[in-house]
Amino acid sequence: MATTTEARARLELTAELLKRGERMSLRVNGASMLPSLFPGDLLTFRRCAPEEIVVGDIVLFMREGRCFVHRVAERMAAGAASRLRTRGDALPACDAPLGETEVLGRLATVERKGRRLPPPRLGPVRSLVAGLVRRSAWAARALVAAHNRF
Repeated sequence: MATTTEARARLELTAELLKRGERMSLRVNGASMLPSLFPGDLLTFRRCAPEEIVVGDIVLFMREGRCFVHRVAERMAAGAASRLRTRGDALPACDAPLGETEVLGRLATVERKGRRLPPPRLGPVRSLVAGLVRRSAWAARALVAAHNRF
């Protein structure tokens, strides 16, 4: 298990490489983006210009020394700059707003069980399942178990 210092160093390296235009891959280990992203998925991010980010994109950002992968739920005008409100698909509330320049990268591809997939969109069926997962920890566990089994 990595120490806090090692984990922070890896996150800072990830941020620096993305800022330089490199692609970075990270493995999902949480459930905040169910049913769009599952624990074990390999996500590849690429840097993008702030004005390219649109509502519905899945982005990578850092807060308090931790990496977060959440979907852009809203774009808010704040003077000359724009702020983004993000949210995990399985979470009941949005994150605190972040500046669009705080986004490290946008999801480019998902590798799941050996298959390469485009970034998932939150359509009607996925929205319905996300709503169920938001309200029930049991539903989240059942969804992950079914995903792992099949």
